Amino acid sequence: MKKVIIIIVGIVIVGATYGFYLYNKKTPSLVNTSPDFTISAETLYSEFSTNENEALQIYEGKVIQVEGEILSISQSDSISNIVLNADGALFGGVNCSFKNLKSSFQKNDNVTVKGRCQGYLNSVVLNNCVIVK
Repeated sequence: MKKVIIIIVGIVIVGATYGFYLYNKKTPSLVNTSPDFTISAETLYSEFSTNENEALQIYEGKVIQVEGEILSISQSDSISNIVLNADGALFGGVNCSFKNLKSSFQKNDNVTVKGRCQGYLNSVVLNNCVIVK
């Protein structure tokens, strides 16, 4: 019976240690990562709104460099978002999330952003983004 308890405690300790590691694991920056695709925000949004499943097979999890016009900028304590405009989009075309956005961009500025595509929820979602220019 003691061996079973020791094994269970060992499994719990290993699981807790691994969970702690994953919780504190840093996401690697995309600054020095080459994009898998370079595309305009308009074209990217159009591909997702036309055929979401096909676009997901192509772009999901890939690093995408997107150029477009800023529709809105929002910031909280830990995350900043820039939404790039796309015609026909209800709430903007491409939603780009940043951990640390230290930039003086304004609405209607053109910007190039690189991020990892996470999917489509009324707009294309790019996470872990960095400004290219």
